[in-house]
Amino acid sequence: MLALFSSFLSVPIMRRLGFTLIELVAVIAILAVLIALLLPAVQAARAAAQRTVCANKMRQLGIAVHNYYSLYDQFPPSKWGTEAASNTRPKHHLLTFLLPFLEQESLYSRFDFRYH
Repeated sequence: MLALFSSFLSVPIMRRLGFTLIELVAVIAILAVLIALLLPAVQAARAAAQRTVCANKMRQLGIAVHNYYSLYDQFPPSKWGTEAASNTRPKHHLLTFLLPFLEQESLYSRFDFRYH
């Protein structure tokens, strides 16, 4: 009996050098499930970041309107210019008057208010 085991043990054992197809498919399936679970979390984080950015921009606009009111004792005009002037030159928008209060003084200085 010992001779049988000794001859069995002397036979070289073949070692596997790679993955089987089933192991590879299982790993790919596990990775797909993990990505499917992670994707909604990433999208939720991106949406939360976009909401925060939007809320911050709205807050900055509100602060700019209040600062304009504090300086001029009136709200900024919704448009600036006459109907006759609008045919040749564009009217200035409300946001144009808020530019200095939104830290955009250099952009505000480019506008020409003489003709309106």
